[in-house]
Amino acid sequence: MQAAGEFNQDGILDIVVVNAGFNSITIFFGTDGGSFGSTASIATDFLPFAVAVGDFNNGTYTDIVVSNGYSNKIAVILALGNGAYATPINFTTGSEPESIFVVDVNNNNRLDVIVVNYYSNCVSVLLGFDGGRFAAVGDFNNDNWTDLVVTNNSGGTLSIYFGFGDGAFTNQHIWTVGDSPVWIAVGDFNQDNRLNIVVSTYGCHCVEILLGLGNRNFQRQTTIFSGYIDYACSTIVTDFNNDNYLDVSIANFSLNQLGIFLISCL
Repeated sequence: MQAAGEFNQDGILDIVVVNAGFNSITIFFGTDGGSFGSTASIATDFLPFAVAVGDFNNGTYTDIVVSNGYSNKIAVILALGNGAYATPINFTTGSEPESIFVVDVNNNNRLDVIVVNYYSNCVSVLLGFDGGRFAAVGDFNNDNWTDLVVTNNSGGTLSIYFGFGDGAFTNQHIWTVGDSPVWIAVGDFNQDNRLNIVVSTYGCHCVEILLGLGNRNFQRQTTIFSGYIDYACSTIVTDFNNDNYLDVSIANFSLNQLGIFLISCL
């Protein structure tokens, strides 16, 4: 899995990638034009699965949070500046935490962490406190509250929980997607000020985009990037080449590759 952020304060986006087999994460430091140069690795607990970023201690640097599947914990790794990081701080979750998302769910100006627990069949919300203690998220119905979207791997569906702004959510609303969806990200690809959802599907080796209508509904788009994606397992969205259009980065499980798709329109 992967996440994007500015880890060495040079004004250029970098990418952090999970190395599950090596119990570590690797940061690829970005260069001009959307390419990457030097790297740095950080040791994690056993079987890291997902990674997300945010400023958890209000230190103005980009911190990292990692889910460690076999230890049933997440680890918050606070940034020290210039690409250096402190020793991970562990927090207990449900059984086998997988997806993690960072957002202020209760509107107290402190980042919280949402964790999807595979074996527990539940979602944990870890509310953030000062000092760095403590699925995709976004405002899908334009009510200024944070919502949560989760993949249902065995059912070929997504569940969306609409937020009330106080840390509570509605019951799930279900949308059908391709076979075995495993990772999701959100962004406004068509620049209509409504969030869209991009889904990587393990079963059909493809990626789909659901265009948000802003009223709790979505329009399912034709599958994109089919034929290239082999066991897509992680997807993030950001503008890698500074052309004001969101791009897509996809990690491929069986190929051990990271593919970046530069998008100019949708």
